[in-house]
Amino acid sequence: MVDLKDKKELHRAGMEALEKALGPVGALEFLGFFNYNNGDYTEEKYERSEPSIEEIREAIKVSREKAEAM
Repeated sequence: MVDLKDKKELHRAGMEALEKALGPVGALEFLGFFNYNNGDYTEEKYERSEPSIEEIREAIKVSREKAEAM
């Protein structure tokens, strides 16, 4: 069983399972489904507002709490 808290081991085991099940080309095709780089980044960048300092602090706090829970 893979230790889900060990992200490197989880990544290695996942890639190994994909390659075993789909072959190297199939694994790469499958991973290609998760390419979120569609659209116009430059246009979308300026549509979003910059986060406030308080939003950044809250995001850091939540991230640290999640990391501590692992």
